[in-house]
Amino acid sequence: MKISFPTFFKKQYLLLFVIILIGAFLRLTGVFTNSFAFTYDVGRDLLAVNQIIHTLKIPLIGATTGMEGVFYGPWWYYLLIIPFIIVQGDPSGISLFMALLGVVTVFLSFLVGKKIGGNLLGLILAALISFSPATISNQIWNPYMAWPFMMLLFYFVAQSYGKDTKRRSLSFLLIGLCLGFVFDAEIFFGMLFCIGTFLGLIITLRKSFKIKCILSLIGGFLIVLAPRIVFDLRHQFLISSHFLYTLTHGIPQTHYTPFLSRISMLKDLFWGIWLNTLTNNIVWVGVLLLIATIFLLLFSFKKANKLEKNFIILCLTILLTFFVYFSTNSTDIFSHYLIGIPLVLLFIFALVLSQTAHIGGGKIIVTVLLMTVLCIYLSPRQISKSFDYSFVGDDSVYKNALAVVNYVYQQADGRQFTTEVFTPNGINYTYRYLFLWDGAKKHYLPINKAKLVYFIVEPDTQYDNYRQRIWLDEHKNDGRIVKTKMFPSGVIVQTRIH
Repeated sequence: MKISFPTFFKKQYLLLFVIILIGAFLRLTGVFTNSFAFTYDVGRDLLAVNQIIHTLKIPLIGATTGMEGVFYGPWWYYLLIIPFIIVQGDPSGISLFMALLGVVTVFLSFLVGKKIGGNLLGLILAALISFSPATISNQIWNPYMAWPFMMLLFYFVAQSYGKDTKRRSLSFLLIGLCLGFVFDAEIFFGMLFCIGTFLGLIITLRKSFKIKCILSLIGGFLIVLAPRIVFDLRHQFLISSHFLYTLTHGIPQTHYTPFLSRISMLKDLFWGIWLNTLTNNIVWVGVLLLIATIFLLLFSFKKANKLEKNFIILCLTILLTFFVYFSTNSTDIFSHYLIGIPLVLLFIFALVLSQTAHIGGGKIIVTVLLMTVLCIYLSPRQISKSFDYSFVGDDSVYKNALAVVNYVYQQADGRQFTTEVFTPNGINYTYRYLFLWDGAKKHYLPINKAKLVYFIVEPDTQYDNYRQRIWLDEHKNDGRIVKTKMFPSGVIVQTRIH
């Protein structure tokens, strides 16, 4: 009698469980060591969520973007509300939530790969996304919200290639929703990603991409935009007018870069992303992998199934959209403008490996390439970085900011105090939030005026502490300095008495 094991115990699902377990392990170490980034925009977002919870006023817009008068949607704040309540505003707990969101992305990548090319593609894609240094993060940062929605988008795109017309309409509605959330995670990346995805769908679907499908996609996108549309109607079209102005006049350029120089810069930029994503910055391995990927893509493309071909075309169209835009504009390129590019590169690489495995002798090639990449990802040196408890970092690391706040409360010892904070960018959201959160636990907060004052002074490494010295000179008569402490992160705390 043949014994049928439950689905969960099939080898592919056991392997997936191991992949997810290792991926969770890599993401959680930063939470355990409190070494995740805690920048001013994190403090800004947590202050906003705290206000939503305590005032019960639901916002229609989120934070400002780099474009004047244009705002993010409120969905990032909505997403943070439940984990914020569960962990009572503890940044470590919210960072844990972000790490788990990364684990969810790994699971979604398996489902996407399985739907497109079966279990093999699903496992390859899940392993690559689970272990790649470019996709491991626990930072509380809204652009990372794009990753799970990109995976959901690819899943619904796979459904849209089917013949079921009813399911296709629903798929396009869901594609529109996902595009909206990607756009809401990072507006510049999202805009180019939406354009690239739309063009890719036109190319791959051609005559099947009918008006009804387009309307469903737009409808899903508008659902995500709905809160901002309501805000816009209430405020004399503030957002839409500024957004249209930016589209028609272009993004203000800080400098002009000649075309050939832009091409060279983009080549270096995308090459750097490739190295970081697939080889942990080992150049010679990156060269070999790129040559192998291009060769195998050309060799196996004709033998791939239609769904795999469509996704390769879609991914290449997305990459080409980014390259064409940045090659024709002198816009400064920040890392968050390319936040989802590593997932697209890993998707292409996984598709190539999966196709190659079905060719005669291809399994040996795939095994060698995949094991090379995974061994780099999980090398002892790479793993040891995750457990480097001696890592200090700068003032933007959470444990360093928390150490400053704990020191102030320890020194105050129950006495009323006030704080003065210098940061190079002039924004002190991080300390405002930490004093609010930590002070609530200690049952007292800094007040506006007190005899005891703590000057928290961050380093100004960009200008060799020039702005820091000016600020301190401006405040030299603000109380008598009775104690000064410098932290390993470079932050200085002066205890002053008025």
